[in-house]
Amino acid sequence: MKYIVTGDEMKEYDNNTITHQGIPALELMENAAKALFEKVKSRGTLDKKVLIVCGIGNNGGDGLALARLLLQDGFIVAVYIAGDVRKGTVSFSEQLMRLEALSPCFINKEELISSGTDTYGIIADALFGVGLSREITGDYAEIIHKCNAMNGYKLAVDIPSGICANTGKVLGCAFRADCTVTFAFKKLGLCLYPGISYAGEIQVADIGITSHAFEDNPPNIFTYEGNPLQYVPVRKPDGNKGTFGKVLVIAGFETMAGAAVLCSRAVLQMGAGMVKVICAPENRIILQTSVPEVLYGTIDSLKQSVAWADTIIMGPGLGKRNEVREVLEEILGNCDLPIILDADALNLISDNNKLQTLLRDYKGNKILTPHVGELARLAGISNKDTKEKLLSVAKSIAMEYHSIVVAKDAVTFVVQEVGETYLNTCGNSGMATAGSGDVLAGMIGSLMDQGMNPFEAACSGVYLHGMAGDYARDVYTEYGVTASRLIENIRMFEQRND
Repeated sequence: MKYIVTGDEMKEYDNNTITHQGIPALELMENAAKALFEKVKSRGTLDKKVLIVCGIGNNGGDGLALARLLLQDGFIVAVYIAGDVRKGTVSFSEQLMRLEALSPCFINKEELISSGTDTYGIIADALFGVGLSREITGDYAEIIHKCNAMNGYKLAVDIPSGICANTGKVLGCAFRADCTVTFAFKKLGLCLYPGISYAGEIQVADIGITSHAFEDNPPNIFTYEGNPLQYVPVRKPDGNKGTFGKVLVIAGFETMAGAAVLCSRAVLQMGAGMVKVICAPENRIILQTSVPEVLYGTIDSLKQSVAWADTIIMGPGLGKRNEVREVLEEILGNCDLPIILDADALNLISDNNKLQTLLRDYKGNKILTPHVGELARLAGISNKDTKEKLLSVAKSIAMEYHSIVVAKDAVTFVVQEVGETYLNTCGNSGMATAGSGDVLAGMIGSLMDQGMNPFEAACSGVYLHGMAGDYARDVYTEYGVTASRLIENIRMFEQRND
């Protein structure tokens, strides 16, 4: 698990490290500069001419410290400072004094703007850090546009200038980096679009700010990294098919047999012991030919199927017919099993006050897995507003329905009523394909059925789903990722440990 911090959290942790742990601000700045220096050095000897563009805050101080280290190592360094140096922070002023002792090359705005596109091999952006909250305009915007137009390797210090550390939004304009060396913890704005597109490769550098700096206020957002097998339940060597759970999948009515096939295959591939599927009768042959391991059930045997099951998944490919609504009413009104509600189950709920009340009052564990459109319908707002405020909208739905919400988008959040939020940082655009959500619902349901608590099951399911997508991309490219290939790549977790 890795924490992701907002700009405000990072400033608090930085201050706590200085004031409560006794690590001086200049020492932290020196550590940051050393990390940047190592990144520049890793480029080899081809990029010995470096431009460093600095603001007058601590981010600019990092840039000045980098300039000093590079000069001492024989690099040719030009430094441009934007702003009145007399108004710089204490740490900035100290770094400026240290740098001036080396007689560096300072350039003015006219010299910067007139520079050729190939003048510098590396352009380092140290204009603005995580505290930026206003739009960049005027001279600052002109400077950023000029830097972006240069051909050299572009390095952002902590966060690309112009990217909001809390939202990933572009504040007027932004530096477009090839690499961002960020300090202590990854910033939320580097994990959200469009910030991701401006950050390039992201390296997190240890500069001496640790989890001890959290004190009584740890970050609210975390992510998973590393070997997927650490996020799955341990298999009992003496278990049997009943030990590993029985999942009831209600999916695939009318012409949507594929939804039932994909969801049930994912349940099995993720390790559940038994699966029963209730789907349209005309889809039975397709289902049991494609997934011979599943049991088949009908709506007429709903009560017996629910009594048999440990966990229910309902929604993929169901449509919104009255028959489906009645099944959903029956389950929400007379059951308390853990349930994953996806796709058309969510669409039915968003249109029906009775179902909304039943969902609020449902006593079992609930996981809702809406994409942006489904979440918008549940919240009663536009898709645009939902996409822009995905985390806060998901949180409101989690609180309203006392549930876990998996808010699916290019970046997916897993939100609970109270407590931490998971943000997924793996996966790729190839996963924006029909059936991908059906696979995710099956994976989450399977993990919960094997004993994981709902929030952990949702977080792990999303991470494993994203990793399966990345494995599939490595083989088929992003153009060739399909829902079936996601399922195939679940088995790759045991072969790959990267």
